[in-house]
Amino acid sequence: MQVNPIRRSKVRFEDILTEVNFRIAFYKAAKGKRCRAAVRSYQSNLTENIRRTISALNTDSFRFGECHRFLIHDPKKRLISAPRFEERVVHHAIMNLCESVFDRFLIFDSYASRVGKGRIAAVQRALKFSGQFPIAMKLDARKYFGSIEHRRLLFFLEGRFKSTRLLEVFRKIISSHEDGLGVGLPIGSLISQHLANFFLGHMDRFATENLRVGAYVRYMDDIVIWGDNCASMRAIEKEMCCFGTDLLGIELKPAQVGNVATGLDFLGARIYPDHFELSPKNRRRIAKRFRVLCRYWRLGVLSDDELQRRLNSMISFSLAGGTKSWRFRSRMVDLDPGE
Repeated sequence: MQVNPIRRSKVRFEDILTEVNFRIAFYKAAKGKRCRAAVRSYQSNLTENIRRTISALNTDSFRFGECHRFLIHDPKKRLISAPRFEERVVHHAIMNLCESVFDRFLIFDSYASRVGKGRIAAVQRALKFSGQFPIAMKLDARKYFGSIEHRRLLFFLEGRFKSTRLLEVFRKIISSHEDGLGVGLPIGSLISQHLANFFLGHMDRFATENLRVGAYVRYMDDIVIWGDNCASMRAIEKEMCCFGTDLLGIELKPAQVGNVATGLDFLGARIYPDHFELSPKNRRRIAKRFRVLCRYWRLGVLSDDELQRRLNSMISFSLAGGTKSWRFRSRMVDLDPGE
């Protein structure tokens, strides 16, 4: 393969290794985690620790891939790999300068891991398209993070960055986690989220520029395309599956094609042509989670503050910007946790 003939970023590895950049990275990595021992330890001698981290990166002695791994079931089982705090600082330092490079490559209707985008914006954009087209098609990749081939990802990165030292650091971060030989990115890492989003950005461009798809929304590996008939949707599905297999090395699951009038399930919402609301599946999941949290609170496992924080997170998820599920949220808030 040859590197694509495009203008590559001039961001240098040396630009990242500044104390000012790492101090900003520390405060981003520590946000909401100041009470944790690793954060307090790093902050206790911040200037010296930053200099030590920069020195380790400069001498190629920094250790990548030391993660705390744990399973979550929300709603399906996932293995989360949370890097140690010092590596999270490094990730933020890199993305402080590189995030804009990835962002410029992405199309407007890519909504994951981007400033000013997010889940609510994606749902609202999907609502707009659902009011304009009668048919919608949902696509997503099978085991997406675990199926990304390192060599293909590094090839795409070489097409974006000139700095060989920066590319080498990306290689170390990518190769520090493997589900197989040269395959897989961890779920739970800042850089892996951006790299996975960037990787599938090539499918966005294929769909919108080559296939001329006009109504398209993607949130990480969840893709929705709108059109006027099922036949055209199936033709697009075939082209995108071939592109995913041949160019990206990923497998798309069989598409779900249906009439938007009956409702489109996307990112936890049920979207209709004129409104959207919390999907029935997520109503049941949130109600069940609420009861579990209240039981932990009664047993003393959760404090009042922790219970409030988690309930606020659940309510924010159900809010989804303009949803008509306000009665459901009101019932949840009015419930007595002691019941």
